[in-house]
Amino acid sequence: MQLLISLSVVVALALVASSRSFWSLRRTAVGAVIFSGGWVAVGLGLLLSLDRLALVRSGQVSALEPLVHFALGWVGLMVGLQLRRDLPKYLPGALLRLMAMDLGLALFAGVGIWLAAGWLLDLPMGHPLRWFIAAFLGVCMIGWAAEVRSLRRQPAQDADSERLVRATSGLSSVFALLLYGMLFFLFDTPAGAAVGADAARSMGTVIAPQRILFGLSISILIAAAAGWLCHWLMRLAGRNEGHFLVVLLGVVALIAGAAEAMGEPPLLVGMLCGAVLVNLPGDPVVRLKRVLLEAEQPMAMAIMLVAGLMADPVLPGMAWAVVGGVILLRIAIKWKLIGDRIARTAPAGESALFHLAPLRQHPLAMAMAVGMVITHPIDHAAVTGRELLMMVIAIGLVCDLVILLGKWRGATATEQDSGGLVG
Repeated sequence: MQLLISLSVVVALALVASSRSFWSLRRTAVGAVIFSGGWVAVGLGLLLSLDRLALVRSGQVSALEPLVHFALGWVGLMVGLQLRRDLPKYLPGALLRLMAMDLGLALFAGVGIWLAAGWLLDLPMGHPLRWFIAAFLGVCMIGWAAEVRSLRRQPAQDADSERLVRATSGLSSVFALLLYGMLFFLFDTPAGAAVGADAARSMGTVIAPQRILFGLSISILIAAAAGWLCHWLMRLAGRNEGHFLVVLLGVVALIAGAAEAMGEPPLLVGMLCGAVLVNLPGDPVVRLKRVLLEAEQPMAMAIMLVAGLMADPVLPGMAWAVVGGVILLRIAIKWKLIGDRIARTAPAGESALFHLAPLRQHPLAMAMAVGMVITHPIDHAAVTGRELLMMVIAIGLVCDLVILLGKWRGATATEQDSGGLVG
């Protein structure tokens, strides 16, 4: 009964997320931050998982794992459809320099997190969990949200700053998923290890370059087979929308199921499959993009709800200290360093707000965190997988609140300036 309630909530959220009234609400500045960030779904998930309500217990969420793998494969497929073979020709130098700067600073942030995590969480220097936390939070540091509506004062603008924010966000998701896949293979729990504290301590004991190579090879083989199969079946489906939808659902289910069976990350396999599909000839890819984008918000809502259900809202004090340190790093790196470059291309009067654009956490970080909880059963005394997921949620939420505060302060300053000029 409790599982049925949680499934009903998922379906209801998906219907609401795809409704026209919800879409119009997302087009407001505050709605763009709250709903595009998925905070309503996350909050509902946290509420349903509270001990007092006991509607959904953490152990019951495991029954939803096939659906979560499906949603993650769907998200990965959307990311991979950006990877056309001629993409490098259309990437301006400013975007590449910004992307390189962001990746380098994320690496620097990972080193800082490694130092802080070891000290605050009392983990030895060589402990694999210390390395995993630093690497994972560093990967979550890559990129930022593509949503720019909340940063506008004018409703209809398409400035260079907006295109730069969106394009860099899309490209950064590719690098983030590649590095996430590397972490998946590098820190995977060895087969047969016990789940719990022993599994957390054994993470990293099988680190070897050939493991990464083998994992990537399997992911590429699954993605290539699924991509060619999808392309062939979509051509057979022709103009029949029903057949086309069945093919798409079946291929995403194949990606998710094969990835789970072979011990591969569905996000990475989905992205590689999307890269195969988008470089095959024919019209079906255009229709595929349209269907995937139409279902983007319902899938995101489902993942955010599961994130709230899986997260542990009761973090120890030292974990909150790590969260505070990561937020300070994001402010120093994203706002002060990268935001300055983006603000130079912003329209007159918008530079202060576009300074904030890189501060928002990439929505993909939440999907990666959910995948991490499912695939890495960490239950260490210092931190658990559910607590690490909550840390990612807290970082994203605080950064979005800073965006809203900056928007409000900027609007207030503008009104005061206008009053002075008019008066």
